Amino acid sequence: MFSTFFSISQTEINEQQVINKLAKTKSDSEKVIIMRNYAVHESNNNVSKSIEYALKSVELSKKLNYMNGLLASYEVTGDAYWASYNYDKSVDYYLLELKLADSLNKKSRKAKANYNIGWIKCVQQGLFSERGKLINSLKVFESLKDTFSIIMVCNALSSVYQNYYSKHHQYLDSANFYFRNMVYLGEKLNNRGGLVTIYGNYAIFLVETKRYPEAKKYILKSLGISETLKDTFGYMNNLNVLASIYYATDSIEKSKKIYNDIIPVLIKKDYRPALMDAYHTLYLIYEKEKNYQKGLHYHLMYKQISDTLNSVIFKSSLQEKESAYEIEKREENIRKLEQINEVSELKNKHNTYIMGGLCLVALLIIGFAVNLFKSNRDKQKANSLLSEQNRVIAEKKHEIEQSIQYAKGIQNAVLPAISDFKRILPQSFVIYLPKDVVSGDFYWMHVNSEINSSEFVIQGSEKEIAPEQRTPHSQLLIAAADCTGHGVPGSLMSIVSVDKLNHAVLGKKLLQPAQILASINNDIKNALKQESAENKQKDGLDIALILLNREKPEITFAGAHRPLWLIREGALTEYKATKTSIAGHTPFNQLFEEQKISLQKNDLILIFSDGYADQFGGEQGKKMMTRNFKNQALEIAHKSIPEIESSLLESFLAWKGRYEQVDDVLVIGFKI
Repeated sequence: MFSTFFSISQTEINEQQVINKLAKTKSDSEKVIIMRNYAVHESNNNVSKSIEYALKSVELSKKLNYMNGLLASYEVTGDAYWASYNYDKSVDYYLLELKLADSLNKKSRKAKANYNIGWIKCVQQGLFSERGKLINSLKVFESLKDTFSIIMVCNALSSVYQNYYSKHHQYLDSANFYFRNMVYLGEKLNNRGGLVTIYGNYAIFLVETKRYPEAKKYILKSLGISETLKDTFGYMNNLNVLASIYYATDSIEKSKKIYNDIIPVLIKKDYRPALMDAYHTLYLIYEKEKNYQKGLHYHLMYKQISDTLNSVIFKSSLQEKESAYEIEKREENIRKLEQINEVSELKNKHNTYIMGGLCLVALLIIGFAVNLFKSNRDKQKANSLLSEQNRVIAEKKHEIEQSIQYAKGIQNAVLPAISDFKRILPQSFVIYLPKDVVSGDFYWMHVNSEINSSEFVIQGSEKEIAPEQRTPHSQLLIAAADCTGHGVPGSLMSIVSVDKLNHAVLGKKLLQPAQILASINNDIKNALKQESAENKQKDGLDIALILLNREKPEITFAGAHRPLWLIREGALTEYKATKTSIAGHTPFNQLFEEQKISLQKNDLILIFSDGYADQFGGEQGKKMMTRNFKNQALEIAHKSIPEIESSLLESFLAWKGRYEQVDDVLVIGFKI
């Protein structure tokens, strides 16, 4: 918690770089520092990886008896568990840090440990009477002229007085003092990563005290810096605060738009405190609008996270641990006094035993010396060979990872940008969750209109879209596809498939879904040489393809193993696909069934891969199954498109829980 305050401004690094650096580093103490720094780096990106490397730095520090390294590693491990919301574990490591700092008489480290525990007691638990821990820490850091640490404690104290003011309307001057001191010192230190947090926290306080113009000024400052630094965590938090400012100043629609944009990201990144704030403000918004059903929904979501983060068990556990630490200190003092009395009695007995023991040990050492020398020589040869093998494996692993990242770049260039997808079809959403870095699922869109549609097949291009192309188009082709496999093999099939879809529409000028599927079936079989009996390469894809005519309105649907769902007035109709795949074992010139479906206002259309329903999870680790997916869709079909997207994503992540994602996931939905 303490050390990660400014971590967001660090240079981006990946685990492979760390592994390579560790392999090249000869100094074990330097390895401790490398692992600890990587743990700090990952605290806002990949918390499980942060915990893994923090614990590694603890174990290596213990093995080396490297006490300074162990002190810092205890703190970083506490920070990592804090970031994962495992506050009990976080407290364990802060208390270990405090105990070790006390025994080594490390004034600064002891102050840091007290700061971390003080934050938990005062800010997390709201125990205003415990602020003395923070004030004492501040005095120590001021005596050491440690500006970085002074800012940290001012941040904590400003939060303490802010919380007290919000409940009792007292100590406003104290809160102002610590906030302004924090801003002044932060700007003086000029750490942009730290200023994201400083400006953001100050803006929250200004909102609390109803100083909205000044609050907006500081949150926009923080927003600008976090965007420049590509700090997702800070950027999402800042948008959250900006939305609350819009709510407080009656710009309700602006507030709701921000929340609709950020909630899916907050869920995906598991930013629970920010998500809790977002749900609470949405609850207030809908209560104000007398939309009690939505208000209740967001209130329940808020309460669920709030109850998790403010566990009573955690509070009592901290008190028990802190008491245990004090008792242990007293018992240790008693043991020391008892040992002093025993030492003189034991010395005489020990001297007699020592002389005899030394003679025996000397004989044993001589006996083992020769064998030990031979054994060590053999081990050195084996270790040398093993090190070389490990180096080769690490190099190959790095090359493979680089290739996969390159494949990801190619796939991203081929697929539509989701923002472009939504711009062309505004009342739509795309949930796209690859199992690995790259995906076998893909989504595709083609615009057919009178404005030279052949120049507007969306392929992730960032080129400027002409104004007339931003208007709603009468005919759109939309596809959700699931290629054989996932990861790299699946991504290669997806690139081939997108190419054949584009060729069918742009090269052959086909528009009807059944004709397009027949075309790509033949083209993919030819491209993969599947006409040969000797060729065992039988990869292919399942796909749902729609031609949407918004003027009528009407859709023409054809599918290969992937259906289409239409939800209208609380009822779900499933339109079956042709029971065969594209390519693979499917013969040349296969015909595909085509269905025309008239649409009505507020109809919800869904096409998807099988990854959502096939996910294992829940309490018993079972598949979700299609029937449960259907029930979810029926329950939320009446909601707005952003709410449907958010609900489906939340449900999937909640179902998956601790289980590994088993397949790529793709869901496309839209309303007319």
